[in-house]
Amino acid sequence: MSTSALRERYPDYVPCEIYFEGATIMKLLLPCSTTICEMHMCVRKRMIAKGVQLRSEEALFIFTGGKLPTSSAHVSDYDNSFPDAVVFEVQRENTFG
Repeated sequence: MSTSALRERYPDYVPCEIYFEGATIMKLLLPCSTTICEMHMCVRKRMIAKGVQLRSEEALFIFTGGKLPTSSAHVSDYDNSFPDAVVFEVQRENTFG
């Protein structure tokens, strides 16, 4: 289903594409009231379910438009920046050492 059809059918939801290591790993349809922090928890949980190995000392960082979004911001705040789906890039970083 195309993004424009999704937007017409679900006007209170935001289509999102999540990229990890250069590949699309998931597409989400999130309510407009979802915060970046809630999305972060959802992405982390789904990545583990898909078999992506995350060690306890690795942290995930989510970027949109090359910037780190505020965790209290809503996903809908970034909806106007993208013509189709909101694009998020996930990167992992070793937090110790």
